[in-house]
Amino acid sequence: MENISNYTTIDYIPVDYGKLSIAQTPPDILVVQANNAKEVIKITPTGELYWNGRLVETDTDFKAAMLDLAEHFKKRWF
Repeated sequence: MENISNYTTIDYIPVDYGKLSIAQTPPDILVVQANNAKEVIKITPTGELYWNGRLVETDTDFKAAMLDLAEHFKKRWF
């Protein structure tokens, strides 16, 4: 039988959490990427909406982005 007396102490060094850095930029709320890692949709913490890498700034931009999205779904599901 193996002598386990050598294994009775644990060398433990507590983690100093004060030295950990915390990300200063909040993560995006939503990011959808295509298979080739191309960004399709992104919503940032400040509420900005990106479609295919472009910032959607007007109602017309938003409508065009949603119609484009609908066309992509139609091609895949119908």
